[in-house]
Amino acid sequence: MSKNLNERQQKAIALLCTGKSAVQVAKEINIRQETLSRWKSDPTFEKELEKWRLPFFEGILQRQFHLFFEAQQKIEEAFDDEDLTSYQKANLALRLMSMFSGNTNVNRQLAIKTQDLRFKDDNWFR
Repeated sequence: MSKNLNERQQKAIALLCTGKSAVQVAKEINIRQETLSRWKSDPTFEKELEKWRLPFFEGILQRQFHLFFEAQQKIEEAFDDEDLTSYQKANLALRLMSMFSGNTNVNRQLAIKTQDLRFKDDNWFR
């Protein structure tokens, strides 16, 4: 992190990157909310927050993709399992399809969330 920021500011950035609200961050590092608000309007703080925010969430998205891949592998194994009845396989297929009914596809949802993180405002963290 930037050497231009003090220890509390650095901790505030780390906590904001985890998704904690401004209220939670201020309470945890024992500062007033107004102080955090002032820090967030400081260009150095804002630049450092942006620098750490996107990689943090990209890591989460990578993990979600990995978990989704693993889940898909398990479902495919279940469909190939000769010990499962046709009824069990159909039930599994219907449950899987119901998870996605009415939703856009997963890749699009994740891409939209990634784009949201690039916005300058801090609405994602409130």
